[in-house]
Parts: sequence; structure tokens; C-alpha cells
Amino acid sequence: MKLSLSSVDYGELPKPLPSWQVGTDCCHNWMGVTCDHAGRAIALNLSFRLVGFLANVPMDISRLNNLVSLDLSGHSSLMLPEPSFQTITANLSNLKELHLDGVLISSTAAECSKALAKSVSQLQILTMSICGLSGPIDSALSGLGSLTVIDFRGNNITFPDFFAHFPLLRVLSLDENHLSTFPLGILQLRYLEILSLSDTNLSGYIPYDIGNLTSLTQLYLGYGNIFSGRLPATLESIDLSCNNFTGPIHFGDKVKLINLEFLDLSYNLLTQTIPGCLFTYPALKALDLRRNQFSGVLEEILSPSRTLTCVNLSGNHLSGPVPRSFARFMALEILNIDYNNFSGTLHLSSYFRLRNLTLLSASNNKLLSAAWNASGVDISSSNNISASSSWLYMVTSLSLQIPQLDTLDLLCNHIQGEIPSWIWKKVDSLNLSHNMFTEIAQPPASAVLSSIDLSYNMLSGAVPLPSTGTIQDYSHNKFTSIPSRAFGRQFSLAVLRLRENNLTGAWPDSIKKGCTLRLIDMHGNQIRGRMPRSLTNCQGLEFLDVGKNSIVDSFPFWLGELHDLFVLVLRTNLLHGTFLNLKEKENLTTNHFQNLQIIDLEQNNFDGALPENLFKKSRPMTNPTIIGDSTLAADIPRTELVYQVMVEIAMKEVYINVPKVLLDLVVIDLSENRFSGLIPEKYGNLTALHVLNMSHNALTGEIPHELSHLTRLESLDLSWNMLSGEIPPELAISLTSLEWLNLSYNNLSRRIPSGPQFSTFPSSTFQGNKRLYGCPLPVQCNLMTGPPPSKAPATTSVPPSSVSKSKSDKFEVIVLFLFIGSGVGVGFAATIVVLRQISNQGRWWHKSNFSYLQ
Repeated sequence: MKLSLSSVDYGELPKPLPSWQVGTDCCHNWMGVTCDHAGRAIALNLSFRLVGFLANVPMDISRLNNLVSLDLSGHSSLMLPEPSFQTITANLSNLKELHLDGVLISSTAAECSKALAKSVSQLQILTMSICGLSGPIDSALSGLGSLTVIDFRGNNITFPDFFAHFPLLRVLSLDENHLSTFPLGILQLRYLEILSLSDTNLSGYIPYDIGNLTSLTQLYLGYGNIFSGRLPATLESIDLSCNNFTGPIHFGDKVKLINLEFLDLSYNLLTQTIPGCLFTYPALKALDLRRNQFSGVLEEILSPSRTLTCVNLSGNHLSGPVPRSFARFMALEILNIDYNNFSGTLHLSSYFRLRNLTLLSASNNKLLSAAWNASGVDISSSNNISASSSWLYMVTSLSLQIPQLDTLDLLCNHIQGEIPSWIWKKVDSLNLSHNMFTEIAQPPASAVLSSIDLSYNMLSGAVPLPSTGTIQDYSHNKFTSIPSRAFGRQFSLAVLRLRENNLTGAWPDSIKKGCTLRLIDMHGNQIRGRMPRSLTNCQGLEFLDVGKNSIVDSFPFWLGELHDLFVLVLRTNLLHGTFLNLKEKENLTTNHFQNLQIIDLEQNNFDGALPENLFKKSRPMTNPTIIGDSTLAADIPRTELVYQVMVEIAMKEVYINVPKVLLDLVVIDLSENRFSGLIPEKYGNLTALHVLNMSHNALTGEIPHELSHLTRLESLDLSWNMLSGEIPPELAISLTSLEWLNLSYNNLSRRIPSGPQFSTFPSSTFQGNKRLYGCPLPVQCNLMTGPPPSKAPATTSVPPSSVSKSKSDKFEVIVLFLFIGSGVGVGFAATIVVLRQISNQGRWWHKSNFSYLQ
């Protein structure tokens, strides 16, 4: 046995059995070996948890015929190839415990069950979860009548209803296998304590007689099952989540549930009110009722449980005030009442007396106020709450003695007034967005917030930038200025959003070396002057949006030094100048803009030739396999804050719904400038492009046929230029992904080429080209008669002024929602949504298949 284990090739890994030395006593010195009084090995533990053993299971184990316990569990790199399972168990007739969890077994479920029944008749504990087993279990396994534990979780096995043959069974775990119907034989297992049948494709009703299993303490029937009807009674731990239970919660009048510790009824269809008794069970620690259809007003709880640590009622239709007795759950750590219809005042001061409280989330309700009272003040009256025009105001106190909260989330309510100044020191992650707050004090030097979202309020004055905080979102307020030294004292800031405020004046050129910013969004303000050259100190910057301001500058070639930059939005400013000889002029290196994925220069004053070399080193534009190679979400510390990033792209009829972290969209928008000359043939090398917009310029010459190489292109807009010649037939043949095309108002001529996508476009795609003919234009001809005469009436042109107005109204908004969650939060996820104006033309879809960042 020792030689067999020593011969295993571990590569660069350390050998896990250094204590197994020749000449030493295996019973006393060898890790994982247990002997009886006669010196015979009776237990062998080579589990990954203990020794990290890898590779194939040594067959010499089968020679240890005195083994009572064998544990090889814990790692998928451990394998039992055919026919090793039968071989290794053949001589282990004394075995009572067998743990093979995670071992990849090549034998079928039927072969394993036959081998066990034949060789190990005394077996009491059998755990073979996640072993790659498939097919039916042979009924011969029912001969192992001494089994007390059966664990086949995470395989692909079907089972006969033979469980009545295991009268001593205490634990039965068959999660993620196939049952289809509830095995009635289980109802005869009077010693059964734990039953776990989650995700086994069960459907129908839970047998009501399951309540007769008086020893049963834990029941798990959630995920992937379709149970319905009334709920059974009893138990200490109940997981019936993700089923189709309907009606009210009813456990029966005789059931007291005095030992119940865990109750999960989430993701069902339960209705009516939540019984107040659920909050009184003396042993209850966790109550999860989220995502049901509970409604009505919660009653005050006379005898609240003193053991409850987690309460989740989110995603229901509960209304009325939040019961003040919730603040009497003395062990409470997490309270989530998001997405309900709670109204009135949330008495936060009561919760601040709970010393274990780490998360309080009441977002997306109809709360009108949050009452903060000084420590020790009687909260039985509402003397400190005032009403005005049916709106209640926040009452604050600077002397509160409150614990340190990890997360306070009051997103999407109607709370007004001032945000208390002590909040900078008492909350780690704060979300007060989408309310009606009007005032907030400047943060002290000792502020401890790591993330803050105050977006969509009515705050004004100077932006309150604390020196700490990884994520700070102040967008959609009325802030007018940024403290002059703000950027000079930020040491951990990764995300800064100041979008859609009233910021004026110049952007302070005071960003220090070591800047940690990854995202800057200052879109939609009144910032003037030049862009600060000190932005180059933010070497990790990935996202920069300063669109819709009044910045007067030339193109910031120097931003190319930021090698992680993948989104650059400069649209609707007063930028000017040319891109001629840009490499020599600005001394660009070969790595400039190497990760650029979205660039938007729309509505500026650039002139001269189109930038020819600016994009040639962009890997996301030239190599489709690395699109979305951003680390923004991966590197930001996990918090509970939810923030959104908006990128405005000028295009029409777009619907995008991509539930990913990475932005899978490659865009160049050079529209509404003064570019002239030819379209560079090199643009055909940007093979990863999804959107190319060069409309509303003064481009001349022919459309280069090299654009047909852009096979991933979904939107192409060359309208309102002076392009001439024919439409390259290659475009109609090769651009099979094209869903939006606009070539209108140019000088194009000859027949419109036919192709699978071109035939779907409306006539407005080609209108305004006097010498262009063919379907779908109303001017038709065939190859025999040739093009229409020069005096033929042209398609009615739209006056430039009206087109310009239409153009400015058709911005589409791509919204990237980044959800960065803690262990009790949401987890990584993201959604890109494009909001559009409704019109009667076609629509195009953009699809993504990227994975989540972990």
C-alpha cells in the first residue's frame, strides 16, 4: 500500500503523505490510518480535506480486508476507472462506512449497487455524491438493510421505490437526481431525521402523511421540483423554496414548531397575510419568505423571537407600516423587506439598538420618512415626526449612539429632508438613491464609507466626496461644484459617477499619481475648458464618459497611455481639430488605445480626414475573441451597492438585454462632425465591430468594399454625406448580421444590390440618392431598361434642419447595470438595456454569450 501511494505522480504538488515512512509504525505515525488493538488497519482516510490525495485510487486498498471505514472523498481528480469499483470493494466485507464523494467512478449506478450488495453487507453509511454515476440503481441495494445514511447527491441516477427496505435510515439525500414522483416508501422510515430531495423533478402534492415522520427534523424539497397544495407540518429545518405552493401558510393547529430553526418558503405562490406566529417560534434563526404573493398589513408581534438572525420578506405585496416590533428581534443581523408596498415611517432608531445588525434593506417601497431619534428617547410616540402636504420629513439627531452597519439600503422610496451627518461614520455601504433628499453635510476626515449611492435625489451644492470609498455615485442631482482638492485626496476610489448634475467651470487638473479610478462618468453637466492632463495618473481607468458638456479641446491622444481604457465617450462637446499624421504629431506608441472597445465622438467639431490609425491597435476592434476583456467589476471590492453605467450611442431601433458583467459591444461613432475625404479602407480590418456610425459629415468617394469584412456588423450608418458610386455588392452578401442600415441622403447611384439582409430594409434606408434605384425604392427598373433618366423625379428630400432635429432626438441609451454583492447581497451580475424612441421601422437585436466574472 505504501509503495502504491509513493508511486503516484504529483507533478509540482507536494506529496500529501510525508508521514508514511518505511520502518515507522503505521498505526501510530501514518496520517489517515487507524488501527485496532491488534494492530490491524481498520480505518483509512485519504480524503482531500485531510491529505489532499490525488490521481487514481490505489488498488492495494482492496487488500485491507479488515477496514471498517474508508474515506476517499473530496476531490474530482481522484478516479476509479472501470472495473476498479468492483475490484476495490470485493474484499472489504467488514466495511461499515464508505465515503467516495467527488470521486469520478466509471462504473454505472447499477454496477456499483450490485457490487455493494454483494461485498459489503454490513455497510451502515454510504456517501457517493457527485461521482458521475448514471442510470438506474439496482434493487439489489435494498439488501443493505443496516444503512443509516444514503447520500447520492449530484449524480444522474433514477431510483426504484425501495426505501422501505432501509428501516434504520436516518439521512436520505438524493438531490439533483431523478425521481419524478414522491417515493411513498420513505413514509415508513420512522427514524428518518434528514430528507433532502431538492432538484429531483418531483411534482404533485407532498404526501400529508409526511407529518407522521416524528423523527424528521430537516426537510429540503426546493429547486427544480413542482410541488403544490398545502404545506406539511413539523420539523426543525424546512426548505420548500422554488416550488408552486399556493394559498396561505398553514401548518395545522396542533403543530407548535418549537424546534424550528430554519424556514425557507421563498419563490413560491403563497398568498394572503403572513401569520404573525412565524415570528414567535422560540428556536427560529432564519425566515425566508421572499418572492411570493403575500399581501396585507403585518400585525405587530407580541412575543418576538429572540433567536431570529435573518428575515427576508422581499418581493411580495405587503403594505402598511413596517411593524415596529421587528426591532425587538434582539439577535437580528439581516432584515430585507425590499420590493413591497410598505408606507409611512421606518423607525430606524429602534434598529440601531440591535448590536448584531449588519444589513437593513427597505428599498423599492413607499416609505415617506425615516425617523432617527436620539439614543434612549422613547419611540412610542411620533412627536418628532412632522407632516406637511401629506409628506413626512426625516427627523435627524447628531447624538445617536448606533452600531456600525455594513449595509443600509433605502433605495426607491419617497424619503425627504436632510441626510444626517453621522451617517459618514456609521455605515459601510449606503444606498439612498431614488428618494427626495435635499441636503447632506460634507464628510469628515474620519468617514468610513466604502460605497455610497445618492443618485436620483435633489441634493445641491458641492459634491460631498469623502477621502475613502471605493464606489461613489452622485448622479442625477443638482450638485454645482466639485471641491478643488477632491481628486487629490482619493486613495481608494474606483467608481465615480457625477452624471446629470449642474457642475460648472473647469475640471480641476489635480489628479495625483497613484489614482485608483477605474470609472469616471461626468456626462450631462456644464463642464468647460480643457480635459485635465493629470487623468494619465489614473493608469487603471477603463471607462470615461464626459459627453454632453462644453469641453473645448483637441482630441485627447494622450488618453491612449491608459492601456486599460475600453469605453471613451466624448460626444456633444466643443472638441475640434484634425487627425492628420496623428502618430508623428502626438508621438503615439504602438500600444495606444490597445483595449478601446467603444468610442463616441458624435456632435463635435472635428474636421479633416477620418482617423485612420487611431483604432488599428485596438484588440477588441480587430480581434473578436477578446471583446469585453475588462477587469472593472472583478477588481472592485465586493459591496452591497448597486450602480449603473450609461453609454449613449446614436442609433435607432435597438433592444439589448444582456445579463452579463462585461460590455459585449464594439462601437465607433464619428457622426455629426466635419470629417471630409474618403472612408479609409483600413476600417475593413476592424472585424469585431458591431456598430459603425459616420453619418452627418462631408465624406466623399465610394463606399469601400473592404467594409464587407465587418461580418459582425449589426448597425451601419453612412447617411447625410456626399458618398458616390454604387453600393458594393459585397456588403449585401457578406454583412449577414446587419440589422440596421442607413445610406440615405448621399450621391449613390445604380441598382441597390440584393442580399438576405438588404431585402429587409425599408425604403428610408436608401432615400435621398437621386441616381439610386431598385427595391425597396419606389423608382423601379430592370437590367434591360437600365437606370432611370436624369430628369426622373427624385425621392423627396427631408430638409436638413428637420433631419438634424430628428437626429438629435434619436439617441439610444445603453444602460449597464453592475451589481456587486456581498455574501448576503446580490452577487455579480449586470444588465445592458437600450432605451429607444418608438418608431414604425424595424428593430435589431444584439446578443451576447460571455460568462460571469467570479
